[in-house]
Amino acid sequence: MHGERDAAASDLNSGCLHFRSMAKAALQAKVNALTDLSMIECIDRCKATLEYANPPEPLWNKDLKGHTQKVYDVSFSSDCTHVATAGQEGLVFVTNVYTGLKTAKPCKASFVMACALNSNAKLVATGGMENTITMTSIATPLEPTTKKQMTGHEGYISKLAFVDDGQLLSTSGDGLAILWDVQTGQQKSVFSGHFGDCNALALAADKPGIFATGSADRTARVWDVRTGKCTRTFEASDEVNAVALFPNGEGLATGNDNGQTHFFCVKSNALVGTGKPKNLKIRCMSIAIGRSGRYTYAGMTTGQMLVADTFAPGGRSASSMYISSHMLRQKSSLSLPCYTCTE
Repeated sequence: MHGERDAAASDLNSGCLHFRSMAKAALQAKVNALTDLSMIECIDRCKATLEYANPPEPLWNKDLKGHTQKVYDVSFSSDCTHVATAGQEGLVFVTNVYTGLKTAKPCKASFVMACALNSNAKLVATGGMENTITMTSIATPLEPTTKKQMTGHEGYISKLAFVDDGQLLSTSGDGLAILWDVQTGQQKSVFSGHFGDCNALALAADKPGIFATGSADRTARVWDVRTGKCTRTFEASDEVNAVALFPNGEGLATGNDNGQTHFFCVKSNALVGTGKPKNLKIRCMSIAIGRSGRYTYAGMTTGQMLVADTFAPGGRSASSMYISSHMLRQKSSLSLPCYTCTE
């Protein structure tokens, strides 16, 4: 009796295993029919696509013309469809990025040094040597209208950025950063701590409540809009002319007056990498991190733009013929290829 029961159980178990094996094989056959690459082939293709330490060649898109003198500042709307540019001749143009056409009559701004554009490209903030921030509406394109003038800084306005359509950040030669209420024109918070001119300002794309400033006191600071406090202070090798935050706010890049670039990890409060150009007379005047975080760009006084793969492993040079620099990620660095920007 027991032997017959055990034999039946064994047959049942064998039948279940056979059915499971057949089902697994049938499922794998369906997966194979839908998949044109094996796991190994997929990994190899992804590695080839990334091409670490070899950023793509920048492609010329279009020239935005109109300024007759030096362009001091550039600011994109949040959806990147429009751009505001401030020129030394005292004019601010708002241009459609895709068509290259001006969307409003130029805004007049004497001694302008900084500009910012709100999300729908209908409001322009400008500031400069007059120590005043001017809010100009271009809702009626042929009739730009001054809405407000905000005073509070005791030095020139160096940078402006909209946190959102209701709040504006400004930095100044007085060493301060101020958060403004766009509707009332009143100060909401004052961020103090720098001991020199505050020259640079950047927001974290994915965390607009976090921003960074750079100063002639050779430091870059990270701030929290909500608390009004400085959360990190980083020391640079020279005066900081430009700052850029990683999209999630966890990395900070600086462009310095001696041409060097630094990248700091905000979480670990540490310097990750430093780029040193061969030309000792070169200065880094602007720096930016792409929206995805993949590439980092630096503008130099030679009229060149340096492009780096953010996630490239250390020790791999894109080209030995180009200016040596760095970028990003902990314990990694590379050489930045140098591309000449043509007009």
